[in-house]
Amino acid sequence: KKQKKKNYDIISDLTGSDAKFRHNIENDGTKTIIEMSADGNCLFRSLSDQLYWDYGNKHEDIRSEVCDFMEAHEEEFSVFLVLNDEDEDA
Repeated sequence: KKQKKKNYDIISDLTGSDAKFRHNIENDGTKTIIEMSADGNCLFRSLSDQLYWDYGNKHEDIRSEVCDFMEAHEEEFSVFLVLNDEDEDA
């Protein structure tokens, strides 16, 4: 009978998978993984780093530009927003 994995076993597996993934990415020396702060801005920090090579320092500017673009093209993005009947339309 197969035993069910405990949470710490699953976390250990994920940690091992992450380490293997990172090793495979960085192994040949042509790529580097740059850690971003996990503060709710990581997507915008990552975009900032890719666009400006600034380790995410312009994340506030990127967030503002992305939000402005989405607001200006609301019809295109509204298909990705699912509201319940009782939710207010933003």
